[in-house]
Amino acid sequence: MGAQARIAGRVTLRRGKQVGVYSIREVSATEAGPVLKEYVAIAGATRSYFKATKDSPVVDFVAEARVHPVFELTLAGDAPNGGTRTG
Repeated sequence: MGAQARIAGRVTLRRGKQVGVYSIREVSATEAGPVLKEYVAIAGATRSYFKATKDSPVVDFVAEARVHPVFELTLAGDAPNGGTRTG
């Protein structure tokens, strides 16, 4: 997500014909750490972008949150197509 999404506070995601509008919130580094650790564990192709390894403690991922931000997405009430979630 880019700076425009941060400023707007929302994003529109599409997958095929499904469209969802989501409010976004950038989570704290403490909240992001466990998410990033799990992400690296399941998304092997992304591992080279992290200093921490899949076996590193969560605290190492907390430190990386400044370069790998994590956002919480919440389906907005005014989404097109009746608020259909994308998968």
